[in-house]
Amino acid sequence: MLVTDTYPYSGTYGLLLDDYREDSTDSLAAAILSIDLSGQSDVVLDFWGRELGGYIDPEDAVLVSDDDGATWHEIFNLNDLPSWYRRVIIDLDQKADDLGLTFNDHFLIKFQSLDDDPFEGFAIDELRLRPTPVVTPAGFPYHNGFESGTLGDEWQIEFTNEGRVLVTDTHPYSGTYGLLLDDYRDDSTDSLRRRHPLHRPLRSVRRDARLLVA
Repeated sequence: MLVTDTYPYSGTYGLLLDDYREDSTDSLAAAILSIDLSGQSDVVLDFWGRELGGYIDPEDAVLVSDDDGATWHEIFNLNDLPSWYRRVIIDLDQKADDLGLTFNDHFLIKFQSLDDDPFEGFAIDELRLRPTPVVTPAGFPYHNGFESGTLGDEWQIEFTNEGRVLVTDTHPYSGTYGLLLDDYRDDSTDSLRRRHPLHRPLRSVRRDARLLVA
């Protein structure tokens, strides 16, 4: 287990879970995050991950513990990841409730892989623990030339499979930036991608891209 520049999703570095020696000996690799979640009631675990090869093992998982690691509970099977990066969004509140766990000041989240060869584990990047975003409806009339280079809080993302939604300088009509809706992987899998601004208040709206929601 190491932070390396071998398989980043973005930036220069990412987390690699694998075996550094090519032999027939199974080795466990785990990265454990300790975080103070006491008093929290709206927690989302959000990360990008990919599978690097190797055999399927039940030990390959994301697990949580509220008792300093005395007991672990699986919340996501890493074998569900494809061989390219995919975003995973987990409602940690719901998982904790289902498992009878309590958010405390020593809550643990473990990313774990079992393998026997190098570069056949999993790569993890862009990990966040955050609240559910709140969408702020836009005022009318509305105009957006996307020249800020980002999308504001009035927007929601929806996409499936390898659908991609981003503000980019690739194909602007005018100015520097424009909105791109496409598929980021060259294969035969159809992907839906959609962005739409909100013009009226909603009681509860999430603006997260959902590919794998556990």
